[in-house]
Amino acid sequence: MSSNAISKIKDAEIKAETLVNDAKDKSFEIQEQMKIQGKEKYDEIVKEAELERQKILELAKEKSREIEAPILKNAENESQKILNTKDDDLNSIADSIVERIVKNYGNS
Repeated sequence: MSSNAISKIKDAEIKAETLVNDAKDKSFEIQEQMKIQGKEKYDEIVKEAELERQKILELAKEKSREIEAPILKNAENESQKILNTKDDDLNSIADSIVERIVKNYGNS
């Protein structure tokens, strides 16, 4: 084999090695870019999920307030009725309760 052919083969081997190294470098760069893009996408999804969670939580709070309001209003009205009951009426109710207890259990 002539020295010219050997030189061409060596040049081809060097070029092939350079191409392989360049391909490895490019592959590494692509992997790093994909990791970055994947992390960004993940962060975006997590952020969107957090916003959605906040919306759902706020809707649940509003719904519970809607349900709670009439119950509280009713309880307030009932407590006002009790507070506004005259002492004579309360004594009469208490006497009736005592009378029932004594009547039912007094003869045992």
